[in-house]
Amino acid sequence: MPYSNTKHGVIPGFTFLELLITVAIISTLTTLGFSYYQHYIKETRLSIAKMNARSLHVFLTDYYLRYGTYIAAEEKHTYHTTELNTYFGWQPEGDNNQYTYLVTTTEQSWDVLITHLSGHWLRCEQRMQVCCDADTPDATQSTCL
Repeated sequence: MPYSNTKHGVIPGFTFLELLITVAIISTLTTLGFSYYQHYIKETRLSIAKMNARSLHVFLTDYYLRYGTYIAAEEKHTYHTTELNTYFGWQPEGDNNQYTYLVTTTEQSWDVLITHLSGHWLRCEQRMQVCCDADTPDATQSTCL
């Protein structure tokens, strides 16, 4: 006689429908969790970019107060990540070399474009008076509109 734990001889367990409902619930929760996680990662990357933009602002302002211009090298108005340390004494912190920095200067102002390896970007114009990122409507890496 087969094992039986009920009065009617049915072995207890899960039905196929119960398993399908459980899998559907787990799938839905996983999808929602992944979406929130992606948003969290993007916001974290943007926060690091903003932190380094504020740090860069301090260094550039200090440079301007010393020399009366944002142009650090004659005939050079665009500075890449490695040149920022050479000309302005600034080096990013906490970015694990996952960001690129491009600063464009004039005598009286500067703009910065910070780009993460994933493609997320932050642009600040007019000495950080106007900032936008990849989620700003109508903004591009070239201008914040």
